[in-house]
Amino acid sequence: MLNEILRGNRQALSKAITLIESSSPSDRTKAHELLSKVEPSKKQPIRIGFSGPPGAGKSTLIESLGQHILEKGHKLAVLAIDPSSQASKGSLLGDKTRMQKLAQNSRVFIRPSPTRGHLGGVTAHTEEVLMLCAAAGFDMVFLESVGVGQSESDISSMVDTLVLVIPPAAGDDLQAIKRGLFELADIIAINKHDGELKLLAEKSQKSHLTALTIMGRNTPVMCVSALTNSGLEELWRAISMHKHSPTQQHELMEQRFWLLTKERLLSDFQKNPELKSKLPKLLKQASSRKISLWQVISRFFPCLIFATLLGCKTETLDTNTLISRLEGDNPRKAHAALIYLTRHPDPKALDAIIAYADKKPASERIQAILAVRQLGDKRAIPWLFVLSNGHPDLDVQKAAQEALTYLKKQAK
Repeated sequence: MLNEILRGNRQALSKAITLIESSSPSDRTKAHELLSKVEPSKKQPIRIGFSGPPGAGKSTLIESLGQHILEKGHKLAVLAIDPSSQASKGSLLGDKTRMQKLAQNSRVFIRPSPTRGHLGGVTAHTEEVLMLCAAAGFDMVFLESVGVGQSESDISSMVDTLVLVIPPAAGDDLQAIKRGLFELADIIAINKHDGELKLLAEKSQKSHLTALTIMGRNTPVMCVSALTNSGLEELWRAISMHKHSPTQQHELMEQRFWLLTKERLLSDFQKNPELKSKLPKLLKQASSRKISLWQVISRFFPCLIFATLLGCKTETLDTNTLISRLEGDNPRKAHAALIYLTRHPDPKALDAIIAYADKKPASERIQAILAVRQLGDKRAIPWLFVLSNGHPDLDVQKAAQEALTYLKKQAK
């Protein structure tokens, strides 16, 4: 499937996204395997998010702007997030009908997805889908969020530029200041700048500029019309000129990392039979005030996290089990075992970590050195001394020297 995605096969991309969005444990396992094979492309697509209240004309603006940039030779993916009903859990998923011209273009891929109750204006797997779109060769991705208000925070970390689309007279200055999205938006587009609403849109533009000045922000505010296409070139120019500093880019990567980590852990937890069997009893104890929820989390969940990662039960989370995972062929389980072994004073833990490290390349050996330091076993001093003086990799030498210094201080 991955090879077909890399060739730009839209049908294969659709199937892969369906796999990622599936709640089936077997499908989630296949999805994780697929995503682990996706290499980052050298040229990442530009991610543009569109948020705003329902009725602002986000879909219409996306279609008009999409056609505008297709004329510039881009290949576009549109990910449209639709809210799910709390009662039926269903979604309308009607964006293909609202973007008919784009849907007919061979250089455009449109994928509507349900939130299934996920907050943040996106779905639980939007970041993973964005990764697949990059692998499929799309150099431009539009992400249309739910548009339900202040809960839409995750989208700002998933995109390079967030465009807030609002209708004319969307609120006075004070309302603008109160809205969290105004602080997250990189560009504000006042849509429906046409017909009888044209003057009202211009008045709204001045109002929001005043509000942003009070907030100490210089966010661009522009009037656009998805119907007449006026202001689209100016909007596209503002999007093209918006750049993140290296520090902001690093922060975005960190936020995306935690989003993926959170969803991966939640996915693993939800299919863990031990959680399903033990959690009701623990929660019953918390309800009767025998233990607190914090005690439930502190005592049970750290063990469960590692047991989940290692594919075992918390009762069998002993040194022998950890060593078997460390020596196995699964890198994910080996890294989890390496971390959890630092909690075990058993002498076998140090011997296993050193044996593991001696078989691994420099980057993984450094992780093992850090684990040995955390373990605090003085028997590691001779091994660290050899690495700090004779290993060909300078980073390994440095890590070993730091760990050696630390253990010697602890030994005094």
